[in-house]
Amino acid sequence: MIVGVDERSAYGARGKGQIVGLVSVLARSSNLTAITVMKVGADYRLCPFFGKCDGLLIVEPASAPVAFIPNTDHDPASLSRLIIESKIRRLICGFVPQAECQKMLLQAGIDVRLASGAYAIPDLIFDFANLPEVHDLAARWAHQTVQ
Repeated sequence: MIVGVDERSAYGARGKGQIVGLVSVLARSSNLTAITVMKVGADYRLCPFFGKCDGLLIVEPASAPVAFIPNTDHDPASLSRLIIESKIRRLICGFVPQAECQKMLLQAGIDVRLASGAYAIPDLIFDFANLPEVHDLAARWAHQTVQ
C-alpha cells in the first residue's frame, strides 16, 4: 500500500506554473520514477489506460512517494506533456497509445517501461530494469508487421 502522499500539496488544478515547485525537487534525483496510476480507495494502482489515469505518482525508489500530480485533462497528449514537464527520467505505465506520444516521451529522454497492474507499485519500482522498454516493443511490432 502506498501511503503518505499529500494530494493537497500536489498542485490542484493544472495551469501555467503548476508543477514549477515539483520540478525543482525532481531535478535533484535521476532515480525519481513516475507511475501512471488510478486511485483505488486509499491506495494507488498502475493504470492500464494511459490518458485516462488519475495522475502521476512520483516515487523515489530508495524511500517513498514524493508527490502525486493529477491528470486533469484525461487525454494522452496532455499526459505526455505533463510527464515531460515533470522532468522525471523514468516512467512506468500500462500502455502508451499512439506512436506520437511514444515519440514525444522518448525524444524527451524518458526511459519508458511497460508493466501490468497485477503487480504492486513497490514491486514495479524494484523491478524497473527488467520491465520491457517501449522502444524495444515498438521495434518488435514494426518488424512483425513487415514480415
